[in-house]
Amino acid sequence: MGGEQSRLETTNWDTADGGLSPDHFCVTGHPPTTEFKTITLKKDKILNNYNYTILDADGSTIATTTALAKGSAKILGEYTGVFDLEGGSPLHKLARVKRDMFGSGSWMDGWTIYSLQPSYEGQKPDPKAHLENEFKGLKWLPKKTTEYYKGDDAALFKAYHVKLNPSREHITVSTYGAPEKESDYGVGGELVPFLKVERVKVPLLSINFDTFQSSRPGESGLLSYWEWKNTTMEHKMEMKLAKGVDAGMHACMAILINLVKELESGGTTGGS
Repeated sequence: MGGEQSRLETTNWDTADGGLSPDHFCVTGHPPTTEFKTITLKKDKILNNYNYTILDADGSTIATTTALAKGSAKILGEYTGVFDLEGGSPLHKLARVKRDMFGSGSWMDGWTIYSLQPSYEGQKPDPKAHLENEFKGLKWLPKKTTEYYKGDDAALFKAYHVKLNPSREHITVSTYGAPEKESDYGVGGELVPFLKVERVKVPLLSINFDTFQSSRPGESGLLSYWEWKNTTMEHKMEMKLAKGVDAGMHACMAILINLVKELESGGTTGGS
């Protein structure tokens, strides 16, 4: 099993800092982390690809993920790989994660994380964040499948793009910045590398081979580190986060990386 050397033991989490200011744009609309913290991403069911409960260190629920695929639409939902991050009271959408259907190489190489707020002033919402529009004109789809997605009309803006390399051991997360010319403003923007994610090399006989770490491009200090802590009754990821990072983006990224692994390998979950 490939991967990079772990930098967990050489990271001082008391001083690790992602550098995001309190007013920085975060995908969920919440401010960046203000201190080191640990969160848990627990699968609602071991054999369920999408639905997670995200817990704070004290066990309180921060957010949940919900698949946009049920019943007759489930197979199509797995093909597109779409889920929403939800939270608050009353429960409402915070972000959406969606596979790029076309133009990303392999069918699971590229993913977009959407926010309810624009990444830059003048950015336009992406109509294809909604599956009803994505599938418009695909006559081979059953009518009941496309109708399942109607009524989902919240404006969604591209916030981050996640690109997985063919081995799935290196991932690049980029932000959408404003184009140089205002006339070029649209649903996307200039992709700016924001985060480098690496699969961590683990001992050959380890059962927990899906361990990842992230850092800024060109820097060695970690901003996040997560591994699976599975039992026979539950499967969950434990994620360490530095202060000054976008916790919602990191949670979405970890879930989608495992989703790719499950759909490509037919496994149940990371580290299993």
